[in-house]
Amino acid sequence: ETVGIDAGKKVKSKKEWESGDVGIDSYGFCAIPSYWRESNGFFNKGFCMTYFWSSTEISSRYAYRLGVDEFEDANLGLETYYKDFAYSVRPIRD
Repeated sequence: ETVGIDAGKKVKSKKEWESGDVGIDSYGFCAIPSYWRESNGFFNKGFCMTYFWSSTEISSRYAYRLGVDEFEDANLGLETYYKDFAYSVRPIRD
């Protein structure tokens, strides 16, 4: 699913992205590339990607993750994924 027009660019930080293709950080969210832990225990450095967990749980095994891609300004991907991966958590004020 894609959420909003240019949503990816609006939440990406104005710096820190490898290629220099930065965002505009319209909401002060300041998404930057980050490490995540895979189900096998290894850590992966997201040079061009970052993921965040949603607070919405699908089941005991799955939840929604939100993905921000360095090269896809228009996309802010929301997908179901295994909860045995470890992603960043960002508190958001209502």
